[in-house]
Amino acid sequence: MTAQYQLDSLLQKCRSLISMKQLQAHLITTGKFQFHPSRSKLLELCSISPAGDLSFAGQIFRRIQTPSTNDWNAVLRGLAQSPEPMQALSWYRAMSRSPQKVDALTCSFALKGCARALAFSEATQIHSQLLRFGFEADILLLTTLLDVYAKTGDLHAAHKVFDNMQKRDIASWNAMISGLAQGSRPNEAIGLFNRMKEEGWRPNELLICTQNAALLIRLIPCLLA
Repeated sequence: MTAQYQLDSLLQKCRSLISMKQLQAHLITTGKFQFHPSRSKLLELCSISPAGDLSFAGQIFRRIQTPSTNDWNAVLRGLAQSPEPMQALSWYRAMSRSPQKVDALTCSFALKGCARALAFSEATQIHSQLLRFGFEADILLLTTLLDVYAKTGDLHAAHKVFDNMQKRDIASWNAMISGLAQGSRPNEAIGLFNRMKEEGWRPNELLICTQNAALLIRLIPCLLA
């Protein structure tokens, strides 16, 4: 049995906090903790899996001499989906001050934290940074950004992001239409839905995530057309 096979086997068995702690101990005692990629996978498991624990993930992170971008992102992702998403924004700021390079995933996880915390001011700061980092063509990232703006009530900013996108996917259309609907602008939502069809997108690919029953009723004829 090779050492790599043994580590892969231990990772697959990490379905509880106890097994995660055992894997960490194994990496430390074998001298692999500081450089082996399994460490980042372990950190990700601790941060986002149901059996994980963000407090323990923080303990692992603090033992790392030179955290990689993946290490930072693993904890950031967990914080963004935690009950206290504002902590993700503090983590993002700490990473921005570190020697490690921020990537598109970093910005995406931070923006998801903004969406859950309804943190408009922080979202605008991240928006400026992602443009500076050269991520203005990243569809997933821009869709997340316009979703944040819509959820925090700035539909003008959301529409500006949408209009300036070089390319869009069905999620981009869905986020903008849903934002308009939830922002009590059903006529604009209907208009954008029709524009989506005119540009060749299949309406049956669109699942409108909205609680606006009136809009859904008005969209039914559009879906059947």
